[in-house]
Amino acid sequence: MHAQIATELLEAEQDIHRHRGDRFEQFARVRTAMGRLATVDAFYVAEFVGAGSVHYHHQYDGDTFDLPGSMPIAPGRTAHWVRTHRRSYTFAEDGGRALHAGVPFGDTEKISRDAIVTPIFDDSQERNLLGLVSIQTYTPGSYDRHTVEALEYLADSLGGQIAYEKRIAERSRRLGGTARPAEDVLGDVLVTLGELHAKFSTRAVPELRREVERILSELWARELHQQRLVAERLETLTPRQRELAELLVQLSGDSVPTTAELARAMGISTVTVKTHMNIVLRAFDAKDRGEVRAAIQRLTRHRSYQV
Repeated sequence: MHAQIATELLEAEQDIHRHRGDRFEQFARVRTAMGRLATVDAFYVAEFVGAGSVHYHHQYDGDTFDLPGSMPIAPGRTAHWVRTHRRSYTFAEDGGRALHAGVPFGDTEKISRDAIVTPIFDDSQERNLLGLVSIQTYTPGSYDRHTVEALEYLADSLGGQIAYEKRIAERSRRLGGTARPAEDVLGDVLVTLGELHAKFSTRAVPELRREVERILSELWARELHQQRLVAERLETLTPRQRELAELLVQLSGDSVPTTAELARAMGISTVTVKTHMNIVLRAFDAKDRGEVRAAIQRLTRHRSYQV
């Protein structure tokens, strides 16, 4: 690896560590570093949630921040490719077929002609797959093996930090720490918006825009955390219990399905439905099936962005 590349990567890694707990700045530092080493016309960081979804909460088309969103993991697209092969996807793998199979974000009239989509692993021996980081450009043949190695290096730095922060959060939970109520989150939003209003007259518009982007990214990170919890709870259930939980959303109508309706849909007795439902309620720490339904609806909301 060239000395200039190594220096840039080491400085970026130090900044990622320095911004521990601040995902927006960590992701922004990766984007800046890769932009100094190669042409980057589009960039994103995404995280896997459960077995079926990938969530994009830090993506840029040029300097334009693209709104966060999520997609199911579909065969033939880059998220599925990386999850299957557990290594970086490059445009040269298939001439961009998997990349272009996704739904584009940003300026849809422009087409990426080179790309790297790199997995983000945690630092465990199992190397659990956490998410993706990608750079793309409209110029063919822009990325070589040094570019791939550079992005993989920064992806490993991100993965180590994300895993560390998760361990700290889990230890806090075990010591009795609890999630803050929604009112506190709303309070943060109001305080931050008030600060932005005050800054508007004293700061340049680009700086104000960056603050707004930070808010969007951080709010999405909180939403992502809640969705991850739902996915983890679903994974503790048996296939039939999970089917029952998902039927709370899938069955038509605005009201929560009755025990009889669930029994007919699953072809089992009402007694069995009640037994399964009690387990589901405990898994979700829910008072009633309406709370379970609301949680799963939160997980299954998808928006169309390139995967």
